[in-house]
Amino acid sequence: MIERKVSVHLTQSSSSALLTFAIPNQCPHCGGIMTPDVVYAKTLSNQPRGEYRVGIFLRCTNTDCLKYYTLEYNVNTAYQIITYDRLIKYTYQPPIIDEFPREVSEVSPTFKKVYDQALKAEQLGLDQISGIGFRKSVEFLIKDYLIKLKSEPEVDVKSEFLGKSINRIELTSLKDLTKAATWIGNDETHYVRVWKDKDITDMKAFIRAAVLYISAEYQAAAAHEMVKK
Repeated sequence: MIERKVSVHLTQSSSSALLTFAIPNQCPHCGGIMTPDVVYAKTLSNQPRGEYRVGIFLRCTNTDCLKYYTLEYNVNTAYQIITYDRLIKYTYQPPIIDEFPREVSEVSPTFKKVYDQALKAEQLGLDQISGIGFRKSVEFLIKDYLIKLKSEPEVDVKSEFLGKSINRIELTSLKDLTKAATWIGNDETHYVRVWKDKDITDMKAFIRAAVLYISAEYQAAAAHEMVKK
């Protein structure tokens, strides 16, 4: 950490103040240690009196990087000194929206968690590991579906190979979707691909369709209980 005095225009008081900020000395792009150039500082005008949110635009000074980035701080002008714990930590990763029906979290919360992490890996360009994550998500989806919706023996389903669990599925369409998604996922873990005309895009489409089948069955079970009463 380094301390830098930065001139900040305080919009509510129509004046500028020279505030001291604790600025990380590691570039978020190259990871190198340096003293960044402070290019510009800006505040919001709609904060409570005496409180400001300050954005500081900086540039890495490492000659093999020289990239720009932004830091954001919560400022209380009563203290004049901004400590590191007032730095707002965030990334530029947009939120991931998978648009799955909410029922899928009821059937298999771990599937949802693993699938979202695989999506994030794919979003970051980690194409060599995202497919493995999608493959893992299929396993949790199928096994939780069999245990929670089909009342298959939990001990057996948990311990058996995924292929055997898939064969327990009675609905042919759902069985084919999960089997195809698993085969593509297996390709993502092996040295040689078997299904050269299929990729993660196909795998995600199969998973999505399987989720819709399972969601429909979940809702049908709820409707059945209602009608039975």
